[in-house]
Amino acid sequence: MQKITYFILCFIFTLQVSAQDSKIQKFQNDYTNTFSKNQESVFIHLNKTALLPEEFLWISVYIYDLQTSLPASQNGNLELEVFDSKGNSVDLLTTFIWQGKSAGYLNLQKEQYSEGTYYLKAVTSYMSEQRRDLHDLVSFQIVSPTFQPETAKNPDFDIQLLPEGGHLLSGVTNRVGVKILNEQGFAPEAFSGILINDKEEELKKFDSNKMGMASFSINPLPGMTYKVVINFRNGHQVTQDLPEAEVSGVILSTNSHKNEYFISIKTNPSHKEKIGNDQFHLAISQNAAIKTYSFQFPANDHAALFRFASDSIFPGINTLTIFDKNFNPISERLIYNPVENENLKLSVSVKEKIGDSINLKFSANNSETYRLSVSALPAGTKSYNPEDNILSQFLLKPYLQGKIENPSYYFDHSIDARKRYYDLDLLLLTQGWSTYDWDAGNNSPVSEPERNPGFHIKGQLTNYSDKFGQLFIRDDSSGLLELTELSENGNFEFTNLFLKDSTELSFGLLNNRKGRVKKPAINYSITPKRSTTSKLQPEKFIFRNIPNDYSKPVEGFLTQTEVLDTVKISGRKASKEKELSDELVLLNTQSPLSKLIEVDDEEARTNPFVTDIIEQNHFRIKRGYNGIQIYSMTPNSFAAAPGSVMLKPQIYINGARIFDENMLTTMRSADVAYIYINRSGQAGYGQGAGNGVIKIKMKDGSEQNSSRARETIRKIIVTNGFQAYKKFYAPKYKSYSADLYKDFGVIDWIPDLIIQNGEEVIHKIQNTAQDSCILFIEGFTMSGKLISRKVEIDL
Repeated sequence: MQKITYFILCFIFTLQVSAQDSKIQKFQNDYTNTFSKNQESVFIHLNKTALLPEEFLWISVYIYDLQTSLPASQNGNLELEVFDSKGNSVDLLTTFIWQGKSAGYLNLQKEQYSEGTYYLKAVTSYMSEQRRDLHDLVSFQIVSPTFQPETAKNPDFDIQLLPEGGHLLSGVTNRVGVKILNEQGFAPEAFSGILINDKEEELKKFDSNKMGMASFSINPLPGMTYKVVINFRNGHQVTQDLPEAEVSGVILSTNSHKNEYFISIKTNPSHKEKIGNDQFHLAISQNAAIKTYSFQFPANDHAALFRFASDSIFPGINTLTIFDKNFNPISERLIYNPVENENLKLSVSVKEKIGDSINLKFSANNSETYRLSVSALPAGTKSYNPEDNILSQFLLKPYLQGKIENPSYYFDHSIDARKRYYDLDLLLLTQGWSTYDWDAGNNSPVSEPERNPGFHIKGQLTNYSDKFGQLFIRDDSSGLLELTELSENGNFEFTNLFLKDSTELSFGLLNNRKGRVKKPAINYSITPKRSTTSKLQPEKFIFRNIPNDYSKPVEGFLTQTEVLDTVKISGRKASKEKELSDELVLLNTQSPLSKLIEVDDEEARTNPFVTDIIEQNHFRIKRGYNGIQIYSMTPNSFAAAPGSVMLKPQIYINGARIFDENMLTTMRSADVAYIYINRSGQAGYGQGAGNGVIKIKMKDGSEQNSSRARETIRKIIVTNGFQAYKKFYAPKYKSYSADLYKDFGVIDWIPDLIIQNGEEVIHKIQNTAQDSCILFIEGFTMSGKLISRKVEIDL
């Protein structure tokens, strides 16, 4: 045994040296170039997958770069489209991506939503330029007393016998995967099987797992045929012929033990004589990364053996491909190297009960920054049955073809890891070739698409005069204010705007010499325009664990489903709470870089001037004979020097941007209602806001708030902007003890829970008098670790 191990180690060392050959280097470069751009993948987390009529469906979406194994770094647009069970588009919306996350909701009170099955698709604008289709498509149901879940229309199924590596080779031991699928792409039931030869001799017996997959080994003899007899529990029997074994060729087989992976590349004596000293190549690849080893079969052996430690191959799915001397692929296999997150701890407990509320404590034991979404439902809920979790979506599905039954099972930490990994290896054994096409003619490099987050307005003035050199647009609800120079013929363009859907946008012309404003006459277009998919061919989901009998009353069970356009904020005093319209709030109000300050009487006494408050919140104020200047203390550019214009934040008063900080010199805090501060204003304020945003809302009746709008602006309604922010509001139910509430009710939904530096986070949920609740937690850390937890807690 020691001699064999020594041979393998020396053999691998020789391979690594030979891998420097220029031909191999070109092969590696050609592969890497096809994945040279980001590989964004999307995961949708819903608060429920089965809903009562007229509820709201709440959504968090995670965007992950498979190339870097990090949250997507680029902000941008996320398109969400809803399809009915026939694949017709019924709803469209756009949400904003910030630091790899986005959030939104569907109003199921709209007339296009009735009982039945729907599909929600999420895609970024960047994905259309990727080689792989990495969007997410999930299903949800609106239930009613008459709704019945989808069932298979007939019992037909497909039996697939899939040799490891792609084909059978006579004269050597082969492993064969068995997979049985019904018309919806799922296993009909567990089964047992028997392998027999053409003499009706029984060679092997095997049993399937619950996903309808099994395997057996065979050493096929030349000229002999084989078949498999499948026996189902109901007594039904089916026979399937085994593919004919090839008389010459090369196959691979894999095995693992503890933290090592063994790869055996085998041929038979007749083919060994034919290939002589030909050179072969083993490639281990994942996304843009590839390792290549060149080898020859040993002179006195028909197998080349490799052994790899787990830390020497890629975490997650690895594609093993064997190439001949001309780099033609001849055999392939997928293996999974576990992604370890054992040190990533997350705990949830009840901190205290206060009246009709319960405070939950979320905590972590490390310095990671967690971004999570949490659905809190009654413990016995039947309303949450997703196909995927964030682990299966990012670690498994991008590398496999076709439908995967219950992919989240393979990453369910409540199930024994040894069993899960055995079943996962069966899944990969029966997958055949990976999603990557090794034909070089089909894999030209992908060009980098232009990143254009937000919306763009392009148009022309029909009343153009050279006296008016600039055009401005303003959105009072978000504080957006942008100016652009007009071309000689009155053309204009605004790019990368944060426009909220259905809001009012104002246009105004500025006089070059007198500074007057004139109402413009314009032709314009706002892009990107929403466009429906022509027709979705929906995957055929089986929606499990939904009762067939909805005889319980449904109509009128929800007594309040309207979501308020408000955000609850806290001032400096913990007991001081107030309802605030969302005119000062964007998507990232829970960001650690943002703060919303209510200027109450105590605040005004402590800090008499607005500049006092600003100075206490990560901005530097430089005072001089000519007034004040405000600079960010967290510059967006490493090239920015103290006092540089590169450190200037954007400042808004009542939604209008100001460019003269001296307006704040004598502004008294007593005249201010709220101040919103974002130390990194990139999320939603257009270009040039990377060094922060300060938004000031004056009290009604103050001097700055008393001017009336003049008839000098053109107003339009935005029809294709970002969905406006709404805070989650739990529906009111007729009874919190009824079975219908326990089956389909909602306790809470947290779209973006942030935990930093191991600090505890307290979140208040409604006390609905349940004995216990279950939390479905999905998310990632900013270092790229993925988290999926199901936590049941006593209340």
